[in-house]
Amino acid sequence: MERAGSRCGVAPDANIMAIKVLSGNGYGSEGPVIAGIGFAVDQGAEIFSMSLGFVSTSQHYQFRTACNNALAAGVIGAIAAGNEGNQQWSYPIPGNVRTPGNVPPPWLHPDQVLTGGLSCVVTCGATNMYQSLAGFSSRGPVTWEGINPWYDYPYAGGSQMGLIDPDVSAPGEDVKSCWFMDNWGYADGWDGTSMATPHVAGTFALMLHKDPSLTPADLDMYLETTAIDWGSPGKDNDHGAGKIDALVAVSAVPGGTLPDVIITTTPTGSTSLPSSGGTLYHDVNLVNNETYGVPMAAWLDLEYPNGSWSGALILRNLTLMVGVNVTRSLTTTIAGSEPDGNYNLWVHMGSSYGGTIYSEDSFPFTKGLPDSDPGEWVSETAVYGWEEELVSMQTPESYSLGSAYPNPFNPSTTIPFSLADNGYVSLKIFDLQGREVATIAEGEMSAGQYKVTFDGTNFGSGIYLYQLKTADFSQTMKMTLIK
Repeated sequence: MERAGSRCGVAPDANIMAIKVLSGNGYGSEGPVIAGIGFAVDQGAEIFSMSLGFVSTSQHYQFRTACNNALAAGVIGAIAAGNEGNQQWSYPIPGNVRTPGNVPPPWLHPDQVLTGGLSCVVTCGATNMYQSLAGFSSRGPVTWEGINPWYDYPYAGGSQMGLIDPDVSAPGEDVKSCWFMDNWGYADGWDGTSMATPHVAGTFALMLHKDPSLTPADLDMYLETTAIDWGSPGKDNDHGAGKIDALVAVSAVPGGTLPDVIITTTPTGSTSLPSSGGTLYHDVNLVNNETYGVPMAAWLDLEYPNGSWSGALILRNLTLMVGVNVTRSLTTTIAGSEPDGNYNLWVHMGSSYGGTIYSEDSFPFTKGLPDSDPGEWVSETAVYGWEEELVSMQTPESYSLGSAYPNPFNPSTTIPFSLADNGYVSLKIFDLQGREVATIAEGEMSAGQYKVTFDGTNFGSGIYLYQLKTADFSQTMKMTLIK
Protein backbone atom coordinates (compact mmCIF):
# COMPACT_ATOMS: atom_id res chain seq x y z
CA MET A 1 0.00 0.00 0.00
CA GLU A 2 1.16 3.52 -0.77
CA ARG A 3 0.90 6.11 1.97
CA ALA A 4 -1.60 8.84 1.04
CA GLY A 5 0.22 11.98 -0.02
CA SER A 6 3.09 10.26 -1.82
CA ARG A 7 1.84 11.44 -5.20
CA CYS A 8 2.56 14.90 -6.60
CA GLY A 9 -0.39 17.24 -7.11
CA VAL A 10 -0.76 20.22 -9.43
CA ALA A 11 0.83 22.62 -6.92
CA PRO A 12 2.93 20.40 -4.60
CA ASP A 13 4.38 23.26 -2.56
CA ALA A 14 1.06 24.91 -1.75
CA ASN A 15 0.00 25.15 1.87
CA ILE A 16 -3.36 23.43 2.38
CA MET A 17 -5.85 24.20 5.13
CA ALA A 18 -8.61 21.61 5.51
CA ILE A 19 -11.92 23.04 6.74
CA LYS A 20 -14.48 20.48 7.88
CA VAL A 21 -18.00 21.51 6.84
CA LEU A 22 -19.62 18.07 6.46
CA SER A 23 -19.85 14.96 8.57
CA GLY A 24 -17.29 12.16 8.37
CA ASN A 25 -19.63 10.41 5.91
CA GLY A 26 -19.83 13.44 3.65
CA TYR A 27 -23.28 14.67 4.64
CA GLY A 28 -24.35 18.06 5.92
CA SER A 29 -26.32 21.24 5.34
CA GLU A 30 -25.68 24.59 3.72
CA GLY A 31 -24.99 26.64 6.86
CA PRO A 32 -21.62 25.12 7.79
CA VAL A 33 -20.48 25.28 4.14
CA ILE A 34 -21.32 28.98 3.91
CA ALA A 35 -19.57 29.58 7.24
CA GLY A 36 -16.58 27.62 5.96
CA ILE A 37 -16.12 30.04 3.07
CA GLY A 38 -16.01 32.95 5.48
CA PHE A 39 -13.66 31.06 7.81
CA ALA A 40 -11.22 30.39 4.95
CA VAL A 41 -11.19 34.07 4.05
CA ASP A 42 -10.72 35.14 7.68
CA GLN A 43 -7.76 32.75 8.02
CA GLY A 44 -5.96 34.33 5.06
CA ALA A 45 -6.66 31.78 2.33
CA GLU A 46 -5.92 33.00 -1.19
CA ILE A 47 -7.88 30.21 -2.94
CA PHE A 48 -10.60 27.89 -1.74
CA SER A 49 -11.44 24.65 -3.49
CA MET A 50 -14.92 23.25 -3.02
CA SER A 51 -15.78 19.83 -4.42
CA LEU A 52 -19.36 19.96 -3.25
CA GLY A 53 -22.61 21.73 -3.97
CA PHE A 54 -26.35 21.55 -3.50
CA VAL A 55 -28.76 20.60 -6.28
CA SER A 56 -31.72 22.02 -4.39
CA THR A 57 -31.31 24.86 -1.91
CA SER A 58 -33.03 27.98 -0.66
CA GLN A 59 -29.68 29.48 0.33
CA HIS A 60 -28.75 31.12 -2.98
CA TYR A 61 -28.58 34.57 -1.39
CA GLN A 62 -26.33 33.41 1.45
CA PHE A 63 -23.95 31.56 -0.86
CA ARG A 64 -23.58 34.46 -3.29
CA THR A 65 -23.11 36.93 -0.44
CA ALA A 66 -20.36 34.76 1.06
CA CYS A 67 -18.67 34.51 -2.33
CA ASN A 68 -19.00 38.26 -2.92
CA ASN A 69 -17.33 38.85 0.43
CA ALA A 70 -14.53 36.49 -0.59
CA LEU A 71 -14.03 38.43 -3.83
CA ALA A 72 -13.90 41.69 -1.88
CA ALA A 73 -11.09 40.14 0.17
CA GLY A 74 -9.20 39.12 -3.00
CA VAL A 75 -9.97 35.40 -2.67
CA ILE A 76 -10.95 33.16 -5.60
CA GLY A 77 -12.92 29.91 -5.41
CA ALA A 78 -12.66 26.82 -7.62
CA ILE A 79 -16.02 25.07 -7.27
CA ALA A 80 -17.42 21.90 -8.82
CA ALA A 81 -20.27 22.29 -11.29
CA GLY A 82 -21.99 19.09 -10.15
CA ASN A 83 -22.65 15.66 -11.60
CA GLU A 84 -26.19 15.97 -12.92
CA GLY A 85 -25.41 16.62 -16.58
CA ASN A 86 -27.02 13.34 -17.64
CA GLN A 87 -29.98 13.77 -15.25
CA GLN A 88 -31.60 16.78 -16.83
CA TRP A 89 -35.04 15.20 -16.58
CA SER A 90 -34.72 15.65 -12.82
CA TYR A 91 -32.48 18.73 -12.78
CA PRO A 92 -33.34 20.74 -15.91
CA ILE A 93 -31.39 23.75 -17.13
CA PRO A 94 -31.06 26.45 -15.77
CA GLY A 95 -30.94 24.46 -12.50
CA ASN A 96 -28.50 21.74 -13.56
CA VAL A 97 -25.36 23.34 -12.06
CA ARG A 98 -25.17 23.01 -8.31
CA THR A 99 -25.03 25.92 -5.87
CA PRO A 100 -22.60 27.62 -5.26
CA GLY A 101 -21.14 26.54 -8.60
CA ASN A 102 -23.82 28.72 -10.17
CA VAL A 103 -22.43 31.88 -8.56
CA PRO A 104 -20.85 34.34 -11.08
CA PRO A 105 -17.10 34.42 -11.78
CA PRO A 106 -14.72 37.33 -11.06
CA TRP A 107 -14.17 37.96 -14.80
CA LEU A 108 -16.69 37.81 -17.62
CA HIS A 109 -15.57 36.11 -20.83
CA PRO A 110 -16.25 38.21 -23.98
CA ASP A 111 -18.75 35.56 -25.10
CA GLN A 112 -20.81 36.39 -22.01
CA VAL A 113 -22.50 39.30 -23.76
CA LEU A 114 -25.29 39.44 -21.17
CA THR A 115 -23.60 41.02 -18.18
CA GLY A 116 -24.36 41.16 -14.49
CA GLY A 117 -22.69 41.19 -11.11
CA LEU A 118 -19.36 39.51 -10.44
CA SER A 119 -18.32 37.17 -7.64
CA CYS A 120 -15.40 34.84 -6.85
CA VAL A 121 -16.49 31.49 -8.33
CA VAL A 122 -14.73 29.70 -11.18
CA THR A 123 -17.02 26.75 -11.93
CA CYS A 124 -15.36 23.50 -13.01
CA GLY A 125 -16.75 20.91 -15.40
CA ALA A 126 -15.17 17.49 -16.04
CA THR A 127 -13.46 15.96 -19.06
CA ASN A 128 -12.57 12.32 -19.67
CA MET A 129 -9.60 10.38 -21.04
CA TYR A 130 -11.14 10.48 -24.52
CA GLN A 131 -10.64 14.23 -24.67
CA SER A 132 -14.33 15.05 -24.44
CA LEU A 133 -16.84 16.15 -21.84
CA ALA A 134 -17.73 13.61 -19.16
CA GLY A 135 -21.39 12.63 -19.48
CA PHE A 136 -22.14 13.42 -15.83
CA SER A 137 -20.66 16.94 -15.91
CA SER A 138 -23.38 19.51 -15.13
CA ARG A 139 -24.32 22.02 -17.80
CA GLY A 140 -25.45 25.62 -17.88
CA PRO A 141 -26.62 28.20 -18.38
CA VAL A 142 -27.74 29.32 -14.95
CA THR A 143 -29.79 32.35 -13.92
CA TRP A 144 -30.14 34.74 -10.99
CA GLU A 145 -33.08 36.66 -12.40
CA GLY A 146 -35.35 35.79 -9.47
CA ILE A 147 -32.86 36.22 -6.63
CA ASN A 148 -32.99 39.42 -4.59
CA PRO A 149 -31.09 41.78 -4.67
CA TRP A 150 -29.29 40.89 -7.90
CA TYR A 151 -32.01 39.92 -10.38
CA ASP A 152 -29.35 39.44 -13.06
CA TYR A 153 -28.45 36.98 -15.82
CA PRO A 154 -32.03 36.40 -17.03
CA TYR A 155 -32.55 33.19 -18.98
CA ALA A 156 -35.09 32.88 -21.77
CA GLY A 157 -32.90 32.27 -24.80
CA GLY A 158 -31.59 34.84 -27.27
CA SER A 159 -30.34 38.00 -25.60
CA GLN A 160 -31.46 36.62 -22.22
CA MET A 161 -28.77 33.98 -22.40
CA GLY A 162 -28.30 33.51 -18.67
CA LEU A 163 -24.83 33.02 -17.18
CA ILE A 164 -22.57 30.61 -19.06
CA ASP A 165 -21.46 27.71 -16.84
CA PRO A 166 -19.14 25.96 -16.27
CA ASP A 167 -16.30 28.44 -16.70
CA VAL A 168 -13.65 25.81 -17.53
CA SER A 169 -13.23 22.05 -17.55
CA ALA A 170 -10.49 19.78 -16.21
CA PRO A 171 -9.77 16.02 -15.96
CA GLY A 172 -12.52 14.48 -13.83
CA GLU A 173 -12.99 10.89 -14.97
CA ASP A 174 -10.98 7.83 -13.85
CA VAL A 175 -8.75 9.95 -11.59
CA LYS A 176 -6.39 8.48 -8.96
CA SER A 177 -7.05 10.27 -5.68
CA CYS A 178 -6.60 10.19 -1.93
CA TRP A 179 -9.48 8.41 -0.23
CA PHE A 180 -11.29 9.87 2.75
CA MET A 181 -11.93 6.42 4.27
CA ASP A 182 -8.29 5.29 4.19
CA ASN A 183 -5.35 7.48 5.25
CA TRP A 184 -2.86 4.91 3.95
CA GLY A 185 -3.75 4.50 0.34
CA TYR A 186 -5.15 5.82 -2.89
CA ALA A 187 -8.34 5.02 -4.74
CA ASP A 188 -8.35 4.45 -8.49
CA GLY A 189 -11.09 5.35 -10.91
CA TRP A 190 -12.74 8.28 -9.14
CA ASP A 191 -15.21 10.25 -11.28
CA GLY A 192 -16.85 13.63 -10.82
CA THR A 193 -16.44 17.34 -11.19
CA SER A 194 -15.02 17.03 -7.67
CA MET A 195 -11.98 15.42 -9.28
CA ALA A 196 -11.67 18.26 -11.79
CA THR A 197 -11.89 21.11 -9.29
CA PRO A 198 -8.53 20.56 -7.50
CA HIS A 199 -6.75 20.79 -10.87
CA VAL A 200 -8.14 24.30 -11.25
CA ALA A 201 -7.29 25.34 -7.67
CA GLY A 202 -3.76 24.00 -8.11
CA THR A 203 -3.31 25.97 -11.33
CA PHE A 204 -4.40 29.12 -9.52
CA ALA A 205 -1.78 28.41 -6.86
CA LEU A 206 0.95 28.10 -9.51
CA MET A 207 -0.13 31.38 -11.09
CA LEU A 208 -0.06 33.17 -7.74
CA HIS A 209 3.37 31.72 -7.02
CA LYS A 210 4.61 33.40 -10.18
CA ASP A 211 2.88 36.73 -9.47
CA PRO A 212 1.35 37.14 -5.98
CA SER A 213 -0.29 40.42 -7.04
CA LEU A 214 -2.76 38.70 -9.38
CA THR A 215 -6.39 39.46 -8.56
CA PRO A 216 -9.22 36.91 -8.83
CA ALA A 217 -10.20 38.55 -12.12
CA ASP A 218 -6.60 38.16 -13.39
CA LEU A 219 -6.52 34.48 -12.44
CA ASP A 220 -9.86 33.74 -14.09
CA MET A 221 -8.97 35.70 -17.23
CA TYR A 222 -5.64 33.94 -17.76
CA LEU A 223 -7.17 30.53 -17.08
CA GLU A 224 -10.10 30.97 -19.45
CA THR A 225 -8.23 32.66 -22.29
CA THR A 226 -5.54 29.94 -22.36
CA ALA A 227 -7.93 26.97 -22.08
CA ILE A 228 -8.10 24.45 -24.95
CA ASP A 229 -11.35 25.23 -26.76
CA TRP A 230 -13.51 22.14 -27.17
CA GLY A 231 -17.06 21.75 -28.43
CA SER A 232 -18.72 24.84 -29.89
CA PRO A 233 -16.29 27.67 -30.72
CA GLY A 234 -15.83 30.03 -27.81
CA LYS A 235 -17.18 29.64 -24.30
CA ASP A 236 -20.16 27.31 -24.12
CA ASN A 237 -22.40 25.71 -21.49
CA ASP A 238 -20.79 22.27 -21.75
CA HIS A 239 -17.02 22.78 -21.61
CA GLY A 240 -16.97 26.42 -20.53
CA ALA A 241 -13.99 28.22 -22.07
CA GLY A 242 -12.37 24.78 -22.58
CA LYS A 243 -10.08 22.32 -20.86
CA ILE A 244 -7.49 24.05 -18.71
CA ASP A 245 -3.84 23.99 -19.76
CA ALA A 246 -1.89 24.69 -16.57
CA LEU A 247 1.47 25.21 -18.28
CA VAL A 248 0.12 27.67 -20.83
CA ALA A 249 -1.92 29.52 -18.19
CA VAL A 250 1.10 29.97 -15.92
CA SER A 251 3.31 30.92 -18.87
CA ALA A 252 0.79 33.60 -19.88
CA VAL A 253 1.18 35.36 -16.53
CA PRO A 254 3.75 38.15 -16.87
CA GLY A 255 6.70 37.68 -14.57
CA GLY A 256 5.36 40.00 -11.96
CA THR A 257 5.36 43.00 -14.32
CA LEU A 258 2.97 45.68 -13.12
CA PRO A 259 0.36 46.92 -15.60
CA ASP A 260 0.89 50.32 -17.22
CA VAL A 261 -1.85 52.27 -15.47
CA ILE A 262 -1.67 55.75 -13.97
CA ILE A 263 -3.51 57.40 -11.09
CA THR A 264 -3.18 61.09 -10.27
CA THR A 265 -4.87 63.45 -7.86
CA THR A 266 -5.19 67.22 -8.25
CA PRO A 267 -6.52 69.65 -5.65
CA THR A 268 -9.41 71.77 -6.93
CA GLY A 269 -9.61 74.04 -3.89
CA SER A 270 -7.41 75.45 -1.16
CA THR A 271 -4.80 73.16 0.39
CA SER A 272 -4.49 75.30 3.51
CA LEU A 273 -6.93 74.43 6.33
CA PRO A 274 -7.47 76.26 9.64
CA SER A 275 -7.03 74.61 13.04
CA SER A 276 -10.82 74.15 13.20
CA GLY A 277 -10.59 71.72 10.30
CA GLY A 278 -12.19 71.76 6.87
CA THR A 279 -12.59 69.99 3.56
CA LEU A 280 -10.16 69.27 0.74
CA TYR A 281 -11.62 69.18 -2.77
CA HIS A 282 -9.69 67.11 -5.30
CA ASP A 283 -10.07 65.11 -8.49
CA VAL A 284 -8.74 61.57 -8.92
CA ASN A 285 -7.91 60.50 -12.48
CA LEU A 286 -7.27 56.93 -13.70
CA VAL A 287 -5.78 56.01 -17.09
CA ASN A 288 -5.16 52.57 -18.62
CA ASN A 289 -2.30 52.43 -21.14
CA GLU A 290 -2.39 48.65 -21.53
CA THR A 291 -3.88 46.66 -24.41
CA TYR A 292 -6.23 44.79 -22.04
CA GLY A 293 -8.70 45.66 -19.31
CA VAL A 294 -6.95 45.89 -15.94
CA PRO A 295 -8.86 44.69 -12.83
CA MET A 296 -8.02 47.09 -10.02
CA ALA A 297 -9.01 48.95 -6.89
CA ALA A 298 -8.28 52.56 -5.93
CA TRP A 299 -7.85 53.89 -2.42
CA LEU A 300 -6.36 56.87 -0.62
CA ASP A 301 -4.13 57.33 2.41
CA LEU A 302 -3.77 60.31 4.71
CA GLU A 303 -0.19 60.87 5.89
CA TYR A 304 -0.19 62.70 9.24
CA PRO A 305 2.44 65.17 10.48
CA ASN A 306 3.84 62.49 12.82
CA GLY A 307 4.26 59.99 9.94
CA SER A 308 1.25 57.79 10.79
CA TRP A 309 -1.28 56.76 8.13
CA SER A 310 -4.96 56.01 7.68
CA GLY A 311 -6.94 55.26 4.55
CA ALA A 312 -10.21 54.52 2.77
CA LEU A 313 -11.46 52.78 -0.35
CA ILE A 314 -12.52 54.76 -3.43
CA LEU A 315 -13.23 52.05 -6.04
CA ARG A 316 -13.35 48.27 -5.60
CA ASN A 317 -13.26 45.49 -8.21
CA LEU A 318 -13.35 47.83 -11.21
CA THR A 319 -11.99 46.67 -14.56
CA LEU A 320 -10.31 49.71 -16.10
CA MET A 321 -10.93 49.30 -19.82
CA VAL A 322 -8.39 49.88 -22.58
CA GLY A 323 -7.74 53.56 -23.28
CA VAL A 324 -10.23 54.72 -20.68
CA ASN A 325 -9.70 57.93 -18.72
CA VAL A 326 -11.85 58.08 -15.54
CA THR A 327 -12.09 61.13 -13.28
CA ARG A 328 -13.71 61.04 -9.85
CA SER A 329 -14.37 64.22 -7.83
CA LEU A 330 -13.85 63.68 -4.10
CA THR A 331 -13.89 65.61 -0.85
CA THR A 332 -11.78 64.64 2.14
CA THR A 333 -12.80 66.10 5.50
CA ILE A 334 -10.19 66.86 8.16
CA ALA A 335 -11.59 67.19 11.67
CA GLY A 336 -10.64 70.01 14.00
CA SER A 337 -9.48 67.42 16.51
CA GLU A 338 -6.69 66.32 14.17
CA PRO A 339 -3.21 67.78 14.88
CA ASP A 340 -1.99 70.92 13.14
CA GLY A 341 0.93 70.54 10.74
CA ASN A 342 1.99 69.37 7.29
CA TYR A 343 0.05 66.50 5.68
CA ASN A 344 0.11 64.52 2.45
CA LEU A 345 -2.95 63.07 0.73
CA TRP A 346 -2.02 59.95 -1.30
CA VAL A 347 -4.03 58.05 -3.89
CA HIS A 348 -3.14 54.52 -4.95
CA MET A 349 -4.27 52.14 -7.66
CA GLY A 350 -3.49 48.46 -7.27
CA SER A 351 -4.55 44.84 -7.37
CA SER A 352 -6.85 45.18 -4.34
CA TYR A 353 -7.50 47.50 -1.41
CA GLY A 354 -4.18 47.75 0.38
CA GLY A 355 -2.63 45.25 -2.07
CA THR A 356 0.13 45.55 -4.67
CA ILE A 357 0.37 49.17 -5.84
CA TYR A 358 0.39 49.79 -9.59
CA SER A 359 0.53 53.60 -9.46
CA GLU A 360 0.30 56.34 -6.84
CA ASP A 361 0.29 60.13 -6.51
CA SER A 362 -0.05 62.72 -3.74
CA PHE A 363 -0.29 66.40 -2.92
CA PRO A 364 0.66 68.21 0.31
CA PHE A 365 -1.66 70.32 2.45
CA THR A 366 -1.47 72.09 5.79
CA LYS A 367 -3.72 72.44 8.81
CA GLY A 368 -3.48 75.25 11.36
CA LEU A 369 -0.31 76.82 9.97
CA PRO A 370 0.12 80.61 9.66
CA ASP A 371 -1.03 80.82 6.03
CA SER A 372 -4.35 79.06 6.76
CA ASP A 373 -7.51 81.08 6.21
CA PRO A 374 -9.98 80.47 9.07
CA GLY A 375 -12.81 82.19 7.26
CA GLU A 376 -12.78 79.85 4.27
CA TRP A 377 -13.71 76.58 5.95
CA VAL A 378 -16.48 75.01 8.02
CA SER A 379 -15.42 72.76 10.87
CA GLU A 380 -16.57 69.15 10.55
CA THR A 381 -16.04 66.00 12.59
CA ALA A 382 -14.45 62.83 11.24
CA VAL A 383 -12.89 59.65 12.60
CA TYR A 384 -9.98 58.05 10.80
CA GLY A 385 -8.81 54.48 10.56
CA TRP A 386 -8.92 51.48 8.24
CA GLU A 387 -12.38 50.55 9.48
CA GLU A 388 -13.85 54.06 9.07
CA GLU A 389 -14.76 56.13 6.04
CA LEU A 390 -12.11 58.73 5.30
CA VAL A 391 -13.64 60.15 2.13
CA SER A 392 -16.85 62.11 1.90
CA MET A 393 -18.30 60.84 -1.37
CA GLN A 394 -20.64 63.83 -2.03
CA THR A 395 -23.36 61.23 -2.55
CA PRO A 396 -25.93 62.38 -5.12
CA GLU A 397 -29.60 62.01 -4.26
CA SER A 398 -30.32 60.13 -7.50
CA TYR A 399 -28.70 58.36 -10.43
CA SER A 400 -28.11 60.44 -13.54
CA LEU A 401 -26.36 60.30 -16.91
CA GLY A 402 -25.22 63.69 -18.17
CA SER A 403 -24.82 65.09 -21.66
CA ALA A 404 -21.50 64.31 -23.30
CA TYR A 405 -19.34 67.37 -23.88
CA PRO A 406 -18.36 68.44 -26.40
CA ASN A 407 -21.13 67.02 -28.56
CA PRO A 408 -20.59 66.73 -31.53
CA PHE A 409 -16.99 65.74 -30.82
CA ASN A 410 -13.71 64.84 -32.54
CA PRO A 411 -11.99 62.70 -31.43
CA SER A 412 -12.89 62.59 -27.71
CA THR A 413 -15.72 63.62 -25.41
CA THR A 414 -16.40 63.53 -21.67
CA ILE A 415 -19.40 61.69 -20.22
CA PRO A 416 -20.48 62.69 -16.69
CA PHE A 417 -22.64 60.48 -14.48
CA SER A 418 -23.74 60.25 -10.86
CA LEU A 419 -24.33 57.17 -8.69
CA ALA A 420 -26.67 57.37 -5.73
CA ASP A 421 -25.47 54.11 -4.20
CA ASN A 422 -22.60 51.63 -4.28
CA GLY A 423 -22.92 48.74 -6.71
CA TYR A 424 -22.17 47.18 -10.06
CA VAL A 425 -22.07 49.71 -12.93
CA SER A 426 -21.57 49.52 -16.67
CA LEU A 427 -21.14 52.37 -19.15
CA LYS A 428 -21.22 51.16 -22.77
CA ILE A 429 -21.28 52.57 -26.29
CA PHE A 430 -23.64 51.24 -29.00
CA ASP A 431 -24.17 52.06 -32.66
CA LEU A 432 -27.62 52.93 -34.02
CA GLN A 433 -28.24 49.25 -34.79
CA GLY A 434 -27.92 48.49 -31.08
CA ARG A 435 -24.59 46.71 -31.43
CA GLU A 436 -22.16 47.19 -28.56
CA VAL A 437 -18.98 48.82 -29.86
CA ALA A 438 -17.13 49.70 -26.64
CA THR A 439 -17.23 49.26 -22.87
CA ILE A 440 -15.97 52.36 -21.11
CA ALA A 441 -16.44 51.40 -17.48
CA GLU A 442 -17.60 48.22 -15.81
CA GLY A 443 -17.35 46.99 -12.25
CA GLU A 444 -18.10 47.84 -8.64
CA MET A 445 -18.20 51.59 -8.02
CA SER A 446 -19.01 53.60 -4.92
CA ALA A 447 -21.63 56.35 -4.86
CA GLY A 448 -20.49 59.70 -6.20
CA GLN A 449 -19.94 61.82 -9.27
CA TYR A 450 -17.78 60.66 -12.18
CA LYS A 451 -16.44 61.88 -15.51
CA VAL A 452 -15.22 59.40 -18.13
CA THR A 453 -13.45 60.30 -21.38
CA PHE A 454 -14.37 58.38 -24.54
CA ASP A 455 -11.81 58.40 -27.35
CA GLY A 456 -13.39 57.94 -30.79
CA THR A 457 -10.13 57.90 -32.76
CA ASN A 458 -10.73 54.36 -34.02
CA PHE A 459 -14.43 54.85 -34.73
CA GLY A 460 -16.16 56.17 -37.83
CA SER A 461 -18.28 59.32 -38.02
CA GLY A 462 -21.87 58.93 -36.96
CA ILE A 463 -24.36 58.92 -34.11
CA TYR A 464 -23.62 56.69 -31.14
CA LEU A 465 -25.61 55.76 -28.04
CA TYR A 466 -24.06 55.65 -24.60
CA GLN A 467 -25.81 53.75 -21.81
CA LEU A 468 -25.32 53.84 -18.05
CA LYS A 469 -26.75 50.79 -16.28
CA THR A 470 -26.94 49.71 -12.64
CA ALA A 471 -29.18 47.33 -10.74
CA ASP A 472 -31.68 50.16 -10.16
CA PHE A 473 -31.15 52.52 -13.09
CA SER A 474 -30.69 52.57 -16.84
CA GLN A 475 -30.44 55.58 -19.15
CA THR A 476 -29.31 55.98 -22.75
CA MET A 477 -28.28 59.18 -24.55
CA LYS A 478 -26.92 60.15 -27.97
CA MET A 479 -23.65 61.71 -29.09
CA THR A 480 -22.25 62.48 -32.53
CA LEU A 481 -18.72 61.85 -33.77
CA ILE A 482 -17.74 64.11 -36.71
CA LYS A 483 -14.41 63.62 -38.48
